[in-house]
Amino acid sequence: MNKSTCCLVALLLGLLSGCGEFKEYTYRDYPMGREQVYDGILNILRDEGYEVADQTENVVNDLPELEIETEWNMRDANGIYRGNDRRRRAYIKIITLYSERKPNEYQPLSPNDGKKIREMQEEQRKKADLEHTRLGIAVTLERRDAIDRPLEAEWIYEGPDSQASAQLLGRFEALFGKMRQGGASRPSTKGERLAEERARLNQNNR
Repeated sequence: MNKSTCCLVALLLGLLSGCGEFKEYTYRDYPMGREQVYDGILNILRDEGYEVADQTENVVNDLPELEIETEWNMRDANGIYRGNDRRRRAYIKIITLYSERKPNEYQPLSPNDGKKIREMQEEQRKKADLEHTRLGIAVTLERRDAIDRPLEAEWIYEGPDSQASAQLLGRFEALFGKMRQGGASRPSTKGERLAEERARLNQNNR
């Protein structure tokens, strides 16, 4: 096997190994600050059974970009029907498109900062109200390959779950519409209460 053939094989293997990482994002733009988008989508994720596993922040052209990856959502695992065990993982992008804030005026976002976000200084809140933010949502789906042998079964990548992505985005669209009408700025307090209770239990178990 010559050198060019080896390089081609290596390239193909690299492409194949990345297939399981494919994410099909759906994007929507909103005339609101990234704090509002973050707080809203985070509580929707919690309500739907997704817990944040990792998040990263970057600054591109003086504007912040944030990416969130959740733990596997096991809500549809261990079902009563054979061959119907599924799990999902959500990926979120929050990209600031326009802002009058300077880079040092942005607060680092954290899953536990909901109250802090809602108590922003008035000057920063006014600037945030003029911002435009892009929200991207992707969900991947895996299915258990041998439901009759759960201890030996492996999770098989099924691909993007556009229906689950649309469900999350639909909930955020409903929240945005409610906010535009002067209603509640959050989907519900259920997700926050669950997160606080889970944190309390974890603290007591240490």
